[in-house]
Amino acid sequence: MAALPDSVELKERRNAAFGALGGALGISGAKPSDLLGGSARRLVARALTDEEFCKTHLGMRRRSVRERWTALVGLAIAKPNSLGFISARDGIVEIAEEMRCDPSTLFRNLRTWSAKVPPLVEVGFVKKPKRQPQVAL
Repeated sequence: MAALPDSVELKERRNAAFGALGGALGISGAKPSDLLGGSARRLVARALTDEEFCKTHLGMRRRSVRERWTALVGLAIAKPNSLGFISARDGIVEIAEEMRCDPSTLFRNLRTWSAKVPPLVEVGFVKKPKRQPQVAL
């Protein structure tokens, strides 16, 4: 059975990023949207999802793959406090539903993107007692 690689350091980096944001907010007295407003997030997303960039540098030749990549990036920048991370209690199925795509197709894309050097995405799993594993991208 195919599996996605599990980045054990992902949770630590996510916690560090949220800690840094919390520290910056505490010092400045600002809200997340003041530091990471929609226009700044959209500029990052535009750069990461540019059609020519995706074709040339990320190797995404098919339009459908680029559309899924764009949807994934959109989820990662949806909120000021997302910081590029996506968490889902129901795993890949929940993320695929939000992206309006087939979970098995998303799984294959995530596996491909995480295998690139450097990886385009990192996937981590959190298993809580008596619960389904959660996925964080």
